[in-house]
Amino acid sequence: MDDIAVIVHGVESPQAAEALYSTVHCAGRVMSRRQAKKAVDFRRVQDRLRAHCTVLRRAGADEAPEVYRKLEDVLAPHAPTIAVEHTLRPRIVVMARSDEVDP
Repeated sequence: MDDIAVIVHGVESPQAAEALYSTVHCAGRVMSRRQAKKAVDFRRVQDRLRAHCTVLRRAGADEAPEVYRKLEDVLAPHAPTIAVEHTLRPRIVVMARSDEVDP
């Protein structure tokens, strides 16, 4: 919610063929949801997001940026297999409530 998002496309390379033309689809968590709820000061996260002019709705500490790897660090090893077309910075983040289902 406070990290970049990217749009990528695969490139032809020996590394891409070796990886079966597959790549990552997210940054990945560094702590569980339960750990995050105990460890993250979510008020501080909300203050930081407001300072970055990011609007946040219905999220909790279990989705704080601190519980995910930095996307740039995750993408770096995949550089020979992808090309970044666009880098995006979220401005509005809306999380579904626990009782909402995406059809």
